[in-house]
Amino acid sequence: LQATHWFAEAIFSVLLKKSEDPKIKMAVGLPDFEKYRELIEKIKFVRRKIGIEFYLVKENGQIEIIS
Repeated sequence: LQATHWFAEAIFSVLLKKSEDPKIKMAVGLPDFEKYRELIEKIKFVRRKIGIEFYLVKENGQIEIIS
């Protein structure tokens, strides 16, 4: 439940910034947890429309970019 709350706050912050300047590029960095992957998939339409990238950070420090 907490992961969903943090995710929602991050997305809302991105939406506010994009509303101020639609040309700005935005990315959200998150730990690579299954819950975050599920949430990212659920907002596929929105993230494609407004151009949000996600950086998922694995335990070993590798980063996967989802755009």
